[in-house]
Amino acid sequence: MITQIPLSELKFDLNNVRQVSTDKMADQQLEASIASKGLLHNLVVTKNGSGYIVIDGNRRLAALKAIANDAYPVPCFIVNEYDQELGLHANMMRQSMHPLDECDVISGIASTGADDYDGIAKRFGQTTKWVMQRIALSDLSEYAKELFRQGKFGMSVASALCIGTHEQQDQFLRGYEDTKYINPDQAKNFVTRGKADINRLLYDFDSLSEDQKQKLKIETDLFDDVSYATNMNEFNHLQYEYISEKKKEYLKRFEDVEVHFDKHDFEITGLRHMRKRYDWKLSDFDASNSIMVITYNRDTFTYSESVYQRYDLEEIDNQVNDEDEEQEELTPLNMSNAQLQQVHGYFADYLRREMFKTPMSYLRLCKALVAHRVLHLGFEWANRVGNVIVESQLNSDYKTDEEPDGYTEPYFQEYIDTHKLALDSWRHDNDGTAVHYCLTLPDEELDKLFVAAILRTISKADFQREDCKTLFNVNEQANMEWFRPDSKWLNKYKVEQLDMLLQEFIGGTFGTSKKEKINKLLEFSDLLAKFNPYGSWPQKSE
Repeated sequence: MITQIPLSELKFDLNNVRQVSTDKMADQQLEASIASKGLLHNLVVTKNGSGYIVIDGNRRLAALKAIANDAYPVPCFIVNEYDQELGLHANMMRQSMHPLDECDVISGIASTGADDYDGIAKRFGQTTKWVMQRIALSDLSEYAKELFRQGKFGMSVASALCIGTHEQQDQFLRGYEDTKYINPDQAKNFVTRGKADINRLLYDFDSLSEDQKQKLKIETDLFDDVSYATNMNEFNHLQYEYISEKKKEYLKRFEDVEVHFDKHDFEITGLRHMRKRYDWKLSDFDASNSIMVITYNRDTFTYSESVYQRYDLEEIDNQVNDEDEEQEELTPLNMSNAQLQQVHGYFADYLRREMFKTPMSYLRLCKALVAHRVLHLGFEWANRVGNVIVESQLNSDYKTDEEPDGYTEPYFQEYIDTHKLALDSWRHDNDGTAVHYCLTLPDEELDKLFVAAILRTISKADFQREDCKTLFNVNEQANMEWFRPDSKWLNKYKVEQLDMLLQEFIGGTFGTSKKEKINKLLEFSDLLAKFNPYGSWPQKSE
């Protein structure tokens, strides 16, 4: 039976089963709720002297004492004797609401128009932003809400999806139907495609006119306070306008200003024989004979400025004279640095493939490469395996678009990729990390994967070191299968060097153009395959 008992007669239960205290914010929210709608759940009490002990509802009692007077009538259910177990049952039977249930209620209240966001926030002891967030979550697509309720993802992913359209939300989630874990960052990146973080704007946003700001069509993510420009035409127009203004400004100071899109400095051919200056911002810097290089990446909206200075003529003359004095006889073994690095890439690629044909032969060596890190010995590998950083060096073998003709992915990389797929499948049915997965592998499989992982970390520079050649039993001339000159590599030669190769391996020169000579060499690729770039010249006898 429910009885109205004055607030002054109700006492806190010092043996309350809920021992963990709630935070201050939660208490304020409860107070706001009671002030707005009254006490929605009665207290459970038992008689104690001249008053009553509250068995269930001590938080509500504290909220009432904070906002009501002593005479306030409190609806209570009276039990005959103190029973702590009853309080435990009352707490255990309360099931937490799903976040969407809360959001749908808030959205429903807002849709009536009876109160604005500020008023709704006050009724629930929350901020206006909290109300807007709940309405945004309630506005997720039906498919997204269904998966959210099923526990396919949590609040972090739901929050990330809110800034996208229903179509974007559904498209992203359908791509993860068979995946156990969804990364909130991937969700955010997907739904913000075709938008630009306003912090990437080159102009100071506050310096823009109101008309310019309106044209950008700014959209704000309620959950991480990042604003996005959704009108990419206007965003790009402002970016190019900024770059144009900077170019005009720097032309007053520098000999020239170059603007390059989607390139790094090192990819700009004209800068290779110039000196980069890092002191150009100093007031006493002499900008004569210098150029300003502006680069802008249109995918990441990254902008940078660098200054390069031409070597003075006297210095260039000295370099030319030094080169003349030290110039060696021209042969096909006189390769440019880029050409030599490509040869080293061929060689490293070949060695790794050969080593993985018998991976167990290199198991102890690979384990030693990890173990030696703790001994502080002298080998300085490109990746610190001792820190359990096993980063691939394969991309350093060849520059972009310089892979050998007919290049295929090494088997050990295919082996690693196979285990990546197996790991993804394993995660569907198991909780755990990649380490847990590896521990489930048979010893032989784990050892083979270990060797494959370590082989990827050994760079082409490592294979050229004398101390490492002994470790890997390297013999550059034992088997020349690793090197077959292709058009990309031959094109780096001078015409005279191509003639030498033609004479050496085919028995005479051919054609007048560089292209004709290269094509002729490639016709005799089997003969040319005998060329050893690490050997001596001439080579017919080798």
